[in-house]
Amino acid sequence: MDLFDAISQRKACREYLDEPFSASELAEVETTIKNFEPLFPNVSLDYRFATKTKGIFQVKAPQYLIISGSGQEGEQENAGFIGEQFILWLNTRGLGATWLGASKDASENRKKKDLIVIAFGKVEGSPHRQLSEFKRKELAEITNAPEDKGIQAMHLAPSGINLQPWYFEKKWIKS
Repeated sequence: MDLFDAISQRKACREYLDEPFSASELAEVETTIKNFEPLFPNVSLDYRFATKTKGIFQVKAPQYLIISGSGQEGEQENAGFIGEQFILWLNTRGLGATWLGASKDASENRKKKDLIVIAFGKVEGSPHRQLSEFKRKELAEITNAPEDKGIQAMHLAPSGINLQPWYFEKKWIKS
């Protein structure tokens, strides 16, 4: 399965088996994350794992990825870009994940510039869904180019409580 396939079948997983990753599995995850191509190559991020978080949106998972910055412009976009690659990568391996908005690392390792928390792990059942299970606005409501493959992929992207607060306009330029 490639990342485009993962886009069309990933789902937010909120229930995990109590089976934490081994040290070697976490090392593979860390290496993989560091090899993802960032949106802004000159904006660096830090990554660490946690076993407990706190905040408004909570999911009990065996581990969490915490992405932190240092206050640079563009790091929130980089964190989101890397975070979604991570979620899709997990999906291609039959593992689940979900974004945890307004959540923080609950350990003493918490940093002031923590940007993103992602719960992840092994799930009971499948971390995939059928296209018919996605609850999204109709394509015509978010674009003037519903046949565009990139826009079709974006149509399946997660957004806060699935509001999809965007509109994509494709312009054709005569050359």
